[in-house]
Amino acid sequence: MAEIVITAAVTVLFEKLASVDFMNMARSEGISNQLTKWKKHLILIQAVLDDAAQQQITRKPVELWLHQLHDLAYDIEDVLDDMATEVMTRKLNHQETHANTSTSQVFKIIPACCTNFTPRKIKYGRKISSKLDEITTRLHDLVEQKDNLGLRINGNVETQNRSSRLEQTSLLDDACSIVGREVDKKELLEFLLGDEPRNAGVFSIIKMFIKA
Repeated sequence: MAEIVITAAVTVLFEKLASVDFMNMARSEGISNQLTKWKKHLILIQAVLDDAAQQQITRKPVELWLHQLHDLAYDIEDVLDDMATEVMTRKLNHQETHANTSTSQVFKIIPACCTNFTPRKIKYGRKISSKLDEITTRLHDLVEQKDNLGLRINGNVETQNRSSRLEQTSLLDDACSIVGREVDKKELLEFLLGDEPRNAGVFSIIKMFIKA
């Protein structure tokens, strides 16, 4: 369950980071670097989810780690949704403001950078910054716990690759065996068709071998 939630959180975060409006607001609030850290941490965590899902059955600490991750993933989604709502609100306010001709003329006189520092935006910036700091700390802790728990990256993939290598080796051995057998049969046929004297007992054994 946790792997599904965290995958959804990673997907949502990547979508937000690809949004021009979202990233413009993030830069204006000075939180774009934190969001980039989130992405790096989530990628590291996502890479060990398969192994964690297997180990949680027999290891209680891994199960607890997944529960913490599950809760954090929901908190991340809530914050991202909140930020997306704020982006939309600011965009609508901006459009309404510039729809009024007289107000638009006033804003032309005021530098654009100053219009970002309204009381409401400052209040929101402080609130969201506090939330982001908390989540960044929790993410960092989960990454450290991941290392302490010894969770492996792509455990299933590694096992599958190992099985694939063994299967390929087995097929190669079989191929070599077949090639070797064909060579032996050729030599035996040459022996049978040759002019050298042959022992009847040896002939019977050779004949059985060729049929095999």
